[in-house]
Amino acid sequence: MNLRLRQDLGIRPVYSWQWSEDVRILVRDEHEDGTPKYKYAIDPESLVIQAVPSYTDHPMCAPFIEDQWVLCSLMQHGEEVWRRLYGEKQAWPPNGQWMPLNGPSGYVCLPKGKAPDQEENLEVIRLIRESRTITGKMFAERLAAGSDRRERAAASRRRDYIRDKIPFMAGIPGTKGDYSFGGFEKPKSKKRKKAA
Repeated sequence: MNLRLRQDLGIRPVYSWQWSEDVRILVRDEHEDGTPKYKYAIDPESLVIQAVPSYTDHPMCAPFIEDQWVLCSLMQHGEEVWRRLYGEKQAWPPNGQWMPLNGPSGYVCLPKGKAPDQEENLEVIRLIRESRTITGKMFAERLAAGSDRRERAAASRRRDYIRDKIPFMAGIPGTKGDYSFGGFEKPKSKKRKKAA
C-alpha cells in the first residue's frame, strides 16, 4: 500500500501508513527541576570522556492512538534546521522522522483492527492531490469566508440577545421577543379580611 502512495504522490514528501507503536521519537530526559540529564561517553577519536544528553524513546501517538495504522509523512531536515525547530528537546534523526498527519479531528488513522487497503489509499491520494491544488489566494479566500460566517453568526447571536432583553424592539408582532398586547381581562379584586 505504501508503494502505491509513493507512485501516485511522489517522494516530496514521502507518505506512508505506519503502525502507531512504531512511530517513536527520542525525547531528552530531564530531572524534576527541568534540568537535562546527561550520560557519559568516550569519544573514540580523542579518547576523552564527554557528557552527552540522555534521550528516551517515546511513542509519538500514545495515549491518543494505540494499535492502529496512522498516515505519516517523512520529515527529513538537516541538523541545523531540526535544532532551530525543536531545540535540544528532541534528538535529531539523521535518517528522518515519521510524523503523523493531523486532520480536523486529530491524527489521520484507521479504526482499530482495520488495515489500510486500496479504498483508503485512493481516498488519501484524492485528498492530498486536492490539497495540493489549493493556491495561497484560494486559502486566503477560504479563511475570509470562514471569518465572514463567524461574524454573521456573532451578529445574529447579538441581535437575538437584544431582542430577548428588549422585547418591544423586535418589530414583528407574535414573533420571539416581541411584546404583544393580549386581550384585556378585568383584574380580580382582592377581598380584605375584617379585623376581629
